[in-house]
Amino acid sequence: MNKLYVKDGVALYVLNMGKVNAALGTIEVLSDPRFDFSDAYIISTGCAGSSVESTVMGDMFVISAAVDYDLGHHADIREMEDKAAETWFHDEALDSAAMIRLNPELTDRVWEMVKDLPMETTERTRNFMKAAFEGAE
Repeated sequence: MNKLYVKDGVALYVLNMGKVNAALGTIEVLSDPRFDFSDAYIISTGCAGSSVESTVMGDMFVISAAVDYDLGHHADIREMEDKAAETWFHDEALDSAAMIRLNPELTDRVWEMVKDLPMETTERTRNFMKAAFEGAE
């Protein structure tokens, strides 16, 4: 169930899981006549996949492009002879929808605002990370 919170001119819309749910929920609130978005910034946050070799759960990023991993072709590793082979294949026909570059000036402004913010965690999260990811500090 989506939740909308509004206070002091700032809104938080919690959309729950899934790209489709996020897209439909965003359309729902943006088309709501009660709100004027003509002078608004929209910040989308959430969890996404990343390389286990270079990131761990809890890492935070300011992204410069939105990429939809599903807009490619997937192979079932169980049907492949080489179990270490790539299982996702790029499709140039989907490029215009699979990757969208974000406004670089705005991305740079956001980075400047957040780059020196301290990141904090809890002991509970730290213990989970140690158990779930080898070598996690």
